[in-house]
Amino acid sequence: MLIEDAFTVRTPVDRLWAVLQDVEAIAPCMPGAELTEAVDDRTWKGTVHVRFGPIQMAFIGTVVVEERDDEAHRARLSAKGTEQRGKGAATAKVESWLEPAGDEGTTVHIRSDLTITGAAAQLSRGLLPEVSKLLTKQFAECLEAKLHEEPQGQVATVRDPRPVGRDRAIRRTAHRPSTEPVISGIVLAAGSARRFGSTKQLVPFRGRPLAQHALDALASAGIDEIVVVTGHDAAPVEAALALPPQGRFVRNADHASGQSSSLAVGLHDLAADSEGVVVLLADQPGVTDAEVRALTDAFGLSRSRIVRIAYTDGPGPALLSREVYAEAGHLHGDTGARAIMASHPDWVDEVVVPFPAPADIDRPEDLPPD
Repeated sequence: MLIEDAFTVRTPVDRLWAVLQDVEAIAPCMPGAELTEAVDDRTWKGTVHVRFGPIQMAFIGTVVVEERDDEAHRARLSAKGTEQRGKGAATAKVESWLEPAGDEGTTVHIRSDLTITGAAAQLSRGLLPEVSKLLTKQFAECLEAKLHEEPQGQVATVRDPRPVGRDRAIRRTAHRPSTEPVISGIVLAAGSARRFGSTKQLVPFRGRPLAQHALDALASAGIDEIVVVTGHDAAPVEAALALPPQGRFVRNADHASGQSSSLAVGLHDLAADSEGVVVLLADQPGVTDAEVRALTDAFGLSRSRIVRIAYTDGPGPALLSREVYAEAGHLHGDTGARAIMASHPDWVDEVVVPFPAPADIDRPEDLPPD
C-alpha cells in the first residue's frame, strides 16, 4: 500500500534537515516508537506500538538509511519488523524530502510503500491511511515544539558519527506493566459434538487438533492463565492437546447439560486475582491471537463488563469482566454468556473488526478440503 503524507514546520530547510539526521534525538517524537539499539550511524533497532481503533499491535524491527542526499535534502529508508506476540510482519520503503515553504518554513514530504502480512493485515485493513495521517500529525506537532524549545538563535547540529556497539541498549520496557489487569482465558472443549458424529476436538485441522487452535490463540496473545474445560472423551482430548506453562485442564462432569455448565466450571476454576476472561470455543479455529489481543486491549481502556468482537457479519468471541463472573456462573442450557449480553446490551462494548467471522466446525463437511 502506497501512503503519502506531508507536513509543514516553521523552520528553515537546512536547520530542519540537520535536526532530522539526529535519529536518537527525534525518536521520542515518533508516536509509539522506541529505539533499543544503535547499530551504526545508519542502522537502528527498536519497537513500534501502533493502535488501530481499540486494537494495539507491537512490532520489533530494524530501520536502515539506504540513501541520503544532503544537498537535495532527500533520504530513502527501509524498515522491516515482526509482531512481538503474533505472526504478523511489516516492511516499508520510505522516501522523504524537504522543500522550502514561505519565508522561514519547510514542508516535509513522506512517501511510504507499506506491506503488512498475517493477522495484522486483516485488522489494519482500511485503517492504515487514517492512522498514518494521525501519526504524522502527532510527529509534526512534537517536532515543531522541540525545534522552538531551543534558545533563540541556536542552531541544531548533527552529532559527530561514532561507532556504536551492537550491545548498546538505549532503553527497554517491561513486557507487561504491573498496572495491567490479570487476564484469564477459557477454552470450552467439553461438548459431545452430536452433529459432527465424533469427538471433533480431536479432528486434525491444519496440522493440529481442532481444539488446539483456540488454546494457541490465547497463549500467543499473552493470556496470563488458560483453563481448558473438557468433558466428553476428556482423557483422549487432554492427551491430544499441548498445554502452555500457564494452562491447565478442568473437567465438567455435567457437560451434557449444555455449554453454560462448562462456562461455570471454567469460571469457578479461575485465579482469585483474575480481572477478566476471554472465552473461546473449541470449534472456531479461525479465531486468532489478534482478536484476543483486540479484546484485552479494549478492556484495558474501558474496563467494561463485557467486551465483544463485532465481525462484519455478526458477533464474535467476548471477554467477561469479573463483575459478571457470578451471573455467568449460574446460567443454564446451551446459550453460554450470550444470554447475559441479550439481557444487558448496555454492558457490552464492541470491538469492530473489518472482516467476517470465521466458520464454525459443526459438521464434517465444514472442514476445508486437504
